[in-house]
Amino acid sequence: MEIVQAAEGHIACFANEVADLMHVTGPVTYDYQFDGRKLFDKVFDASWRTPGTLFAYDGTTLALEGGELLGIEVGFHAPEFAQRKKALGPLWPALIEAGEVATDELARIAERTYQCS
Repeated sequence: MEIVQAAEGHIACFANEVADLMHVTGPVTYDYQFDGRKLFDKVFDASWRTPGTLFAYDGTTLALEGGELLGIEVGFHAPEFAQRKKALGPLWPALIEAGEVATDELARIAERTYQCS
């Protein structure tokens, strides 16, 4: 088994698998915050591809064996959490414009995330 820092080359290769692995770490919480898996996947995918954001590849360590993803660890120093969460903000306009998320859904995400803090 090989433990590696995720890099740009891993983004497309493991996007769906990483979303699944992240979701299973807290399905009840994520489903509540994002009102289900569909919206979670859209937000996660945008974040996974954007360095410095909450779920970004640049904060992810991968466990690989023969090119197969076995597991992930997403982590950073505590002060980075707030910065990475705020860094999700610039993702919203593109998601709204693409029809991936509606503004009322975004408001619900913000409210529910605050409740879960």
